[in-house]
Amino acid sequence: MTYYGSSQQAFCERKSTHTSQYRCHHKAITEGRQPLSICSSYKIFDATDDWIMEIIEEGIETEYEALYAENQYINNNDCVNINNALGLEGEELKEYKTKWARHKRLRLGLQPLIPIPNQSEELIKEKRQANWKKYHEEYHEEIKHQQREKYAQKEFTEEERHTECERVKAYRLANPEKVKASKKAQYEAKKDDPEFIAKQKAYYQEVKEDRLIKQKAHYDANKKAINAHRKALRDANKEAINAKRKAKYNENKLISEKL
Repeated sequence: MTYYGSSQQAFCERKSTHTSQYRCHHKAITEGRQPLSICSSYKIFDATDDWIMEIIEEGIETEYEALYAENQYINNNDCVNINNALGLEGEELKEYKTKWARHKRLRLGLQPLIPIPNQSEELIKEKRQANWKKYHEEYHEEIKHQQREKYAQKEFTEEERHTECERVKAYRLANPEKVKASKKAQYEAKKDDPEFIAKQKAYYQEVKEDRLIKQKAHYDANKKAINAHRKALRDANKEAINAKRKAKYNENKLISEKL
């Protein structure tokens, strides 16, 4: 079995990418999740562990030439590839081939045979962007899941950890409403899920003592400022506080009289 592909990555990086993406795909299938990526090259991985990867053409200058060359190999050879490498069909594909041929003749110093509109490259970019957007919308949760897995497995240096914390902190400070809305949406989506509730309770019990120690240390270090802030809040809301206390007192009084 043969799979044809083109890439701007280094040869070893491209090979590593194929392997890692297949592992994520296989893991998702095994765990009963929707796989994040699907590629016809996985047929080779499913069939054997003894596979090789070879460079069959080098020196191609542009991405568009590489895609066209890849498509020629796919169309003229027996392979497992399914999709058109250009992502185009019909008139779009015909227009792109004309554009590529024109570009090649210009590189060779020859006069283009047929002048065509300068829209093909933009068309391809727009189509690809639309496809990626659709893909990310469809597999949004799966992408997030994979990103979390990669993040959890990565070993950060102290400097990287600090940089990441500062980045997250800066984003939260710059977008408080977005963060609040996102957290609320996540909670609303999961609040009735028994597994989520159990996980929240377990997490609370796990960090309870540590959180109390940190809160006490923070209070001790900022006692004067905290008390002053609380006093200012009480003074600013004195009438509302008194009204609330009075309502609570009357409610408890009524309950006592009934008893």
